[in-house]
Amino acid sequence: MYTTCATRRITKVLASGMACLLVAAFCVALWAASAEGSVGGYLYLLAGTPTPDSASGFPVRLYTVAGTRLALVRQVAAGLFSVADDLSRHLYVLGLGLRALSVIHENAPGEIDVVPAPPQPKGRFASFSFYYPTWGAISGPGVSPSAVFADWTDHWTVTRIYAHAPRGKLRIARGSWDLYRYFRYQGPGGGPRRQLTIPGGTIEDGRIMMPYTLAAGVGYVGPTPPFLPPKAGAVAGYPDRPRGAGIIADTARFFALNAPPPAAELRGPRTVYVLNKVTGHWSVIEVPFYGLWPRLFGAWLATTVQEPNPTGRESPGLKNERANEVNATTPTGVVRELPRIRGMYGTKTYMPGKLLLQNLVDGHQRLFVPSLDHESVSQQLEVANLRADVATFNC
Repeated sequence: MYTTCATRRITKVLASGMACLLVAAFCVALWAASAEGSVGGYLYLLAGTPTPDSASGFPVRLYTVAGTRLALVRQVAAGLFSVADDLSRHLYVLGLGLRALSVIHENAPGEIDVVPAPPQPKGRFASFSFYYPTWGAISGPGVSPSAVFADWTDHWTVTRIYAHAPRGKLRIARGSWDLYRYFRYQGPGGGPRRQLTIPGGTIEDGRIMMPYTLAAGVGYVGPTPPFLPPKAGAVAGYPDRPRGAGIIADTARFFALNAPPPAAELRGPRTVYVLNKVTGHWSVIEVPFYGLWPRLFGAWLATTVQEPNPTGRESPGLKNERANEVNATTPTGVVRELPRIRGMYGTKTYMPGKLLLQNLVDGHQRLFVPSLDHESVSQQLEVANLRADVATFNC
């Protein structure tokens, strides 16, 4: 699920006509500006499931909510690899095969904007080649919104792709590790392959250096709290391995990270260290579910609720999952396994369809139970008092 900062008054859209929720791997809400420059109440949803099957990937399509129905705006890519959001006004959609990058502009979501991969030496396919934890988006004061990534096969060379080509410059340019100071990230989207987009790094002298490798990192991402436990991030059996950290969110207001505990404690709560960039204050939040990665919406950290499942209860929605498909292009008609939540989490985990919301400013917690009725959704949002911060986490 992906949202932009322009979705803060999303309940106005939900109350006016959204009668159902879109079940998709990725959702994005955009506000489309009219010809007069005013902001209109349009909700846009981006749907696509990442899959390693590049020959028959699921198409990535952009929809808008028209009354109680979804209307197709356009197909963005033939198959989805990943999505990055600069949290300003652009989304970057990498298609399967990595041969092109599609940019969705908030002020013109229907406009087709495709950046082809640069040419490669003879004998190599043109594609964006990179180490996936370094893939992301940047924006900030005086920094042009861009997508960035580093190619480990080319001495960790950083490549930058502008949302809009600067005057007199190429759309694709050489970047630097210093750009990661302007990294923008709210957490991974949904879907079984969401872990592909989680950035990480090694902890070195109180700083997180990207990428996470067995050796020292090379690019500064963010700070670590002064009270971080000395052995945080230790991996059982690898005493010499660098301490690691996963980036949960890095927005203009918050920087949140998780330093994994020893392997024996991975089933326990997830400890999230949060830096409020406005006040400079560090705080600690315990997320009671370790298997799922939290996602930030404004000041609210949202995590899907998980419960132990000793009796083998079936989680809501699993009966609606698509079955595996037969790949008729192979001589044996091999069954192609689709990405599935059922296969991702198994039967030992029960997912009741609830979200735990934790406020990073005041520490309050609320449990959100989505409803398919748009009036109920609006009422629940009113009761939870999330109008100013939570966007479309109910997608």
